[in-house]
Amino acid sequence: MENIEGQVATGKVKKVAGAIFVALTEGYLLPAYKKSQQLRSAAAKSKPEAKAKFDKSGTSLAGMRKTLISQLEDARVTLEFVSTAPIYTADSRPVAIQSMQDKIGTLEKQLAALGA
Repeated sequence: MENIEGQVATGKVKKVAGAIFVALTEGYLLPAYKKSQQLRSAAAKSKPEAKAKFDKSGTSLAGMRKTLISQLEDARVTLEFVSTAPIYTADSRPVAIQSMQDKIGTLEKQLAALGA
C-alpha cells in the first residue's frame, strides 16, 4: 500500500482504486507484503511478552480489575438513582443510600487491593 501511496504522491498513479486492482490481479505487491509480514513476525518474536497475572484460583487479575470497575460504576449510578428517584421515601432513602455507599466503599477497597 505504501508503494501505491508513493506512486500517487509522485503523480505516477491518478486513480488509487485502479492501482490497487492492478496490484491485486497481477500480484506485483505480493513480495513486498510477504517481506513486511516477515519483518513484523521477527519484531514480535524479539519482544518479551508480558505475562498475565493470576490469583490463586486461576482468575486473571486484569479480568478481576475490569469486573470490579464495572461493578463500581454500576454502584455509583445506582447511588445517583437512589438519591433522586421519587420512589424512595424519607424513611427508605437514607437506608438505601447508606447501603450503596457501603457497597461502593467495599468495591473501592477490593480494587485498591488489586493495585489499581
